[in-house]
Amino acid sequence: MSSKLSKLPAPPSKPTFLSDILSESVPSIDELELRLESLEKLKLKHSERLKHAGKNLLASEEEIRRIRDREKGKYKGEKVKRESDRT
Repeated sequence: MSSKLSKLPAPPSKPTFLSDILSESVPSIDELELRLESLEKLKLKHSERLKHAGKNLLASEEEIRRIRDREKGKYKGEKVKRESDRT
């Protein structure tokens, strides 16, 4: 049985302006618009990773449920077999 899980894409790198030392002057409007655009792209990439992780979580929960059901079936099967051997 093949796994339905797939590898998550690498996390996007943090924008450089977040790690820059903040100066007391306010950046220009153009610079602020560039930063806003960069943050919106970063938000989109993170939401894609979130969707991907959600799909992997659902797939792993489904696989765990199947394994538990299979184990319960085997356990019940063994129990029935033992009872038939005794009679």
